Amino acid sequence: MAKGFNQVILKGGLTKPPEVRYTQDRRAFLQFQLACGYQIKRNGEWEDAVDYVPCKAWETRAEVIGKYCQRGSQLFIEGKIRTDSYEDKDGKKVWSTYVLVSDVQFCGGRRKEDNAAPAETMKDGNGDTWTRGQFGGWVQNEAPAGDPQGNFTFRDGPTGMGETVDIPF
Repeated sequence: MAKGFNQVILKGGLTKPPEVRYTQDRRAFLQFQLACGYQIKRNGEWEDAVDYVPCKAWETRAEVIGKYCQRGSQLFIEGKIRTDSYEDKDGKKVWSTYVLVSDVQFCGGRRKEDNAAPAETMKDGNGDTWTRGQFGGWVQNEAPAGDPQGNFTFRDGPTGMGETVDIPF
């Protein structure tokens, strides 16, 4: 039999708060859905779309996701497509397909608490307002607009240093 390749890589958000459960022999497991967004072209227009991918994590991975994540937490997961079957109460065979998680990485920053300190802001020499982002970098509150010839100014933070670049499209 030829050896196949089965690897899945997804990035998305948890659709519900994770609830870790345990088997009778005390193995931790977690079933969750990952909402993975993308864009699709329909009738000549780009539209947002979302796939809800069922996933399962076992033991340490399940416990870590359950402890540190919440609804909306962004995860980057690697795993394999698995298909299981069972018989329902009527004796009918039911199939389920899911991603068996082999590795998980958390994306984004820490959860923002309701009592968090107000955001740090400053103004640069041009009068533009900048806010410190969740990872320590600076984000301009209003994106700079391009000039009529299609040139855009990119700045390297609140120092106001930047250059005008002609974008070829």
